[in-house]
Amino acid sequence: MAILALAACNEKEDPIDNPEPGPEPVYETVTEFTEPQDIFGFQPAKRYAYCPAIVENGDGTSHVYFCGNPQAGRFVDNIYHIVVDADGKHDSVDDVLQPGKAGTWDSFHTCDPSVIQGEFKMAGESYKYAMFYLGIDTGDCLGNEVGVAFSNSLDATTWVKYPDVLIPFPTDHSSYWGVGQPSAVSLDKKGKVLLTYTEGYKMTTVKYEILDMSDMDNFTRGEVKSIPLAGIVTTNGIRDVANNADVAVNLEKDVIVMVRDVHPNPTTAPNFISGRVEVVSMKFSDFLEGKGTWTQICYISKKFTGYARNHNAGLSRDSYGYIADPEHPCIYYTISLADKEASAPYEWTYHIWRTQWITHEVEVKPENKPE
Repeated sequence: MAILALAACNEKEDPIDNPEPGPEPVYETVTEFTEPQDIFGFQPAKRYAYCPAIVENGDGTSHVYFCGNPQAGRFVDNIYHIVVDADGKHDSVDDVLQPGKAGTWDSFHTCDPSVIQGEFKMAGESYKYAMFYLGIDTGDCLGNEVGVAFSNSLDATTWVKYPDVLIPFPTDHSSYWGVGQPSAVSLDKKGKVLLTYTEGYKMTTVKYEILDMSDMDNFTRGEVKSIPLAGIVTTNGIRDVANNADVAVNLEKDVIVMVRDVHPNPTTAPNFISGRVEVVSMKFSDFLEGKGTWTQICYISKKFTGYARNHNAGLSRDSYGYIADPEHPCIYYTISLADKEASAPYEWTYHIWRTQWITHEVEVKPENKPE
């Protein structure tokens, strides 16, 4: 036994079985976009899909409403709806809002949807959801106005329109773009609504007002104001105009987030859409007081997407228009080809994608050094 004990004391450990501990891994924090997901497009048909509005369900699926043309080769906008899962796959495509009958204010286009939950009453009926939209009665894209329709289901294939214009454009329809591109947020989860929209008049900007839509028989509008523009700059760093914006709020954190098209537009065809969208934020209380400066969170351009045109974006929001994590927005955006990539009309290449701005830890790999 003594000999065995002595042998045990003299035994050496095998370095292969007991390697020397290596250095602890080093991580760095990286903020970047997730891999873009292809959400929806009508291609190869001569049809477009753009201007998405999103309602998150909280289970990884989202309702997506967007503009599209029902008849191939014809520029008439209807509003469509799909449900998208976490992998970007969608269910059936439903045409849920169409232009009105001849002679009505929205008899040509219905586009630019924004959907929120609340408590709304119209003609004695109660509704759970409101869809704000751009409408027009001519095909010249002048004199746009804003309307609203209601339903009790996000899956509804028929929405009941408020019979009158919600936000009229009182000036000469033949000379100016009008008002449109609405984005709505419920401020009390009932009938108090913050509505932003683009006004194309003597200058282009985003206006906002607070509406009381509890009873549409007694609908009231608040004071019309322009959004603060400090921090809204072009790709060249000078003061920019604001238009084509979607907003979301986080009331607890006192933050409003906005995604918008950035100018100037490219000089090559098509020069009527932007090559870049950006997401910015500011204190919501400052926004309501008409002060404060927007701070950029992220932007989407050809460098990320690989497409020359990136435009008409929407923020992923809950049913009230709230965003849980304003520093890491999920963005749905429209891409399209340009120049020699596609023959005009370029609208037939409009297609909806999505990505999210995330922060995560990445292990730093040591550089390979020669022995």
